[in-house]
Formats: sequence, structure tokens, C-alpha cells
Amino acid sequence: MVQVPDQTFQTEPPVIDVVVPNTGTVVINPYGLPVMIDGQETTEQIAGSTMLLENRSSVAVDVSVSAVGTPLGGVVFAAQPPAEDAPEKELFLYAEFQATEALGMTVPWTGAFLDASNQLMVTPFGPFKDHLMRLEAAGLPYSYGAARLFGSVSAYPAQPWEAGDGFHVNLAFTFTPVVPETPVFDAPGGTDVDSTLALPAGPNVMPDWIIPSSPVAEPDPIVTPDTNITPDPVVTPETAVPPETIPETVPDESAAPVPNTP
Repeated sequence: MVQVPDQTFQTEPPVIDVVVPNTGTVVINPYGLPVMIDGQETTEQIAGSTMLLENRSSVAVDVSVSAVGTPLGGVVFAAQPPAEDAPEKELFLYAEFQATEALGMTVPWTGAFLDASNQLMVTPFGPFKDHLMRLEAAGLPYSYGAARLFGSVSAYPAQPWEAGDGFHVNLAFTFTPVVPETPVFDAPGGTDVDSTLALPAGPNVMPDWIIPSSPVAEPDPIVTPDTNITPDPVVTPETAVPPETIPETVPDESAAPVPNTP
């Protein structure tokens, strides 16, 4: 009877190195006025800057995120986009994540909240979601990722938007290495081999009757929380058009209040 030694391969856990931004910028723009973000003009009610991530690890990583929102002033978080004339200063907010082929490329944002696999709603309870995006190993296409906040607010609440109304958001990232499966080599049916199967004379020659069996279990995931991202709140103007005097046409931009952009 010939005994085949156990040839399970042991590997060192990969080192995770992912760069994330420390802060981001968001403008609360309840009246849809033209504002500048990342050098581009937009009229979105929640105008957020694009925040970039870079995977410098030797392996691909799977990205999971939790998002905790903290309201400021009279703001309250809503579970769905609010009506324009909602009585409170309601805020619907979500984050979207996209892997990008290279730096400087335009990110194809979805443009609406669909509860997609790469979207995460922001609430005070800090929801957590796995597999929001995958970043390939350093130097490969799609080793970069982008994150951005989107949403909407009630434009004409009972109390107009004023200084001090805003929010903070903490995005906490968890990165799990994506390790390729490594086969274990053994004889069919276990390590007991029929004596008629002769081992080769050369110590480095693998017998042709030894075939791959089940893959080696992956090492335990290495969870590396990175620096939290806290977008700075941007205060909207103190004066606003009350509900009963909403003009039917777009207000004159020269007279309309312009949000401060940090």
C-alpha cells in the first residue's frame, strides 16, 4: 500500500492597501439653482463631488460600506424622495459606487435610486451593504473606484431653508480580498492508493493518476476599515420663496440666493 503525502498548499494572507478620500463636498440646492461641483455646472438638489478610491493591493478586493447620516438644523431624513411642499425639511439621500477603468474617466452614474447592488441609502441608523463594487488588483483596469452622494429635498417646507440646515455622512469601508481558488492534489478516493499504481522515480514528477480534487478553503477575509468619509454640509440661503408665492416660471438667477460651496 502506498501513502500519498498531504499536499495542501499554505499561503500567507494578502496585505490590503486601499486609498480612500478623507472628505467630500455636498451642496444642498433646494431651489435647483446652477451651482459648480468638480468644475461642472449642475442644478441637482443634492450636488455631491466625486470621491475616488484606489486599490494598491496585489489582489482584487470586494468593497462593503456602511453609511451613517447625521441631520443638522431642521433637517430630517426621509425614506423616499419628498414632495416639494412637504411641511418639514425632508432629505432623501443615497450613495452610489462605481469601479472605473482608469482615473479621469467619466463615471456612468445611474441618475436615480433603484436600490441597485451598487447603491446604499443613507440614514441615521447606518445601513450596511456587501458587494457594492469590486476593485481589481493594483495596476489593472478597474483598480479605481468612485463614490458620490445623490438625493433630493423638500423645496418649500413650512420653515424656509436657512443657515445651519445640513447634514454629515460617515462612510465606513470594509475591504475583503478576492483570493483565487487553489486546488489540492490527492489520489482518487483519498490517500489509500492501489499498490499497482507505481510512483515515478523522479521526486518532482507528479503521477498522471493524481488529479485535482476540491479546492482549498480561502483564508479568512481580512477586514480593513479605512478612513471615514464625512461630506461637509453646505448651507443654503436664509431667504426662500414661500409656498404661496412660488413663481410659475424659473426665478431670476441674479436675484436668487446661491448656496455656499465649501
